[in-house]
Amino acid sequence: MHRNQLSLLLPVLVIAGFSATGCALSSRAVVADLNSNPPQKVLARVLKNQMKISTLYGKGHLTVETPEQNFKGQVEIRVRKPDSVLIVAQVALGMDVGFFFADGSRFAHYSPFENVFYTGPSDKLNRLMLFRMQVTHRELIDAVTGTYRFDWTPDTEASIRDNDYVLRKKSGDDMLEVTIDPARFVVKKVVLLAPNGKEIAVQKFRTFRKIDGAWLPKYIQIFRKETHERLTVFYEKLTVNKKLPANEFTFKVPENAEKYRLK
Repeated sequence: MHRNQLSLLLPVLVIAGFSATGCALSSRAVVADLNSNPPQKVLARVLKNQMKISTLYGKGHLTVETPEQNFKGQVEIRVRKPDSVLIVAQVALGMDVGFFFADGSRFAHYSPFENVFYTGPSDKLNRLMLFRMQVTHRELIDAVTGTYRFDWTPDTEASIRDNDYVLRKKSGDDMLEVTIDPARFVVKKVVLLAPNGKEIAVQKFRTFRKIDGAWLPKYIQIFRKETHERLTVFYEKLTVNKKLPANEFTFKVPENAEKYRLK
């Protein structure tokens, strides 16, 4: 992952406390142990949890904070693996603010603030700046489902910090670090560090619920420190593995919108 591909950064959610239903498991009752769970095994168990999710429907709050402007509203997110995602944001009165769609072949994005509609092939998605954050198709789906994937490489370092597994590896000139819960085997935090050790970007996952056998976060936080941008999504409603037909991924573009195709 490069500095301009910070799907490390797609939401920032802060919530204090939650119902114990579905969340009674305490990671403090499980002791992190790299002897019984070497890094490759830890990552395999993380992936096993992620593979239990085939579709996701989430509804909740979206907050975007930038030096230029702030936005708060409602958001609906639909994901159908392996490649379909639709994000629709609304203001408080229900007026659509915009949407973003991507599947295995194309992406589409409408911004009502500018009344501009962008389309292009999915492999060019990283040319579209989402909140100034360039992301790939895979990174976008991982971010909104809270299932960040950390690929093992021979230079990966492993340690235990505060009874969590911490894995680190090089990412270009920077360092990528993930923190993994030893009980649920979910990614709790992702940090991109500059060579001087300063944080470039931070993504956090919190308030995990077990839904249909899979652990998912209701809170996702992304903070890009270089540009002081924060994106937060908090799911009030979250369901997985329910059938999402093709018509659940349709969208309507105003006829007077300016249209651009990114090649």
